[in-house]
Amino acid sequence: MHDEIQRQVGLVAAEAWGWNPDDVMIETLAGTGELECRLLGLTSPNALPSLRRTVAVVEGEVVFPGSADALDRVIAACGAEASADVWAEAVAAFGTPRAGYVVRREQEVSSLAHRRAMENGGYALHAPRFSRDDTGGRTVEFFMTDVEGADLFRVTATREGEGPVQVSAGPAGGA
Repeated sequence: MHDEIQRQVGLVAAEAWGWNPDDVMIETLAGTGELECRLLGLTSPNALPSLRRTVAVVEGEVVFPGSADALDRVIAACGAEASADVWAEAVAAFGTPRAGYVVRREQEVSSLAHRRAMENGGYALHAPRFSRDDTGGRTVEFFMTDVEGADLFRVTATREGEGPVQVSAGPAGGA
């Protein structure tokens, strides 16, 4: 990773979460190292609780959750070649009001979240996937857990043409 970007990411983490910029550990997410948008998972060994936070690098600028139009900027920068995994990570980080993690396998769902979803009507877990509608829009569907792993959510995010991304998220259930 470019030293200047790493420095910027450390400063953003310091400002947003009070972390020591020198302690920030950075991991590229969802294979975005070669895209125009890069999603980065940030952790700090000295931060409690030790949650992974996600930021993006778009056109050399660090974008973090809560930034104006963050999700739309990230999705637009990722372009048509972005995978459903990239969309899901971006939506989970920038498009939902709760922090959480994208679920790809049953092993990533806690027994508590599974039980709650089953009590709510059941669910059919799947990895992030795209669907297209008749108007040329693009929709990603995926599941995410909250950071504690206590709840499972079904999330859909749709972008019609170059318009804003519309996100809906609710408790998993009702397979």
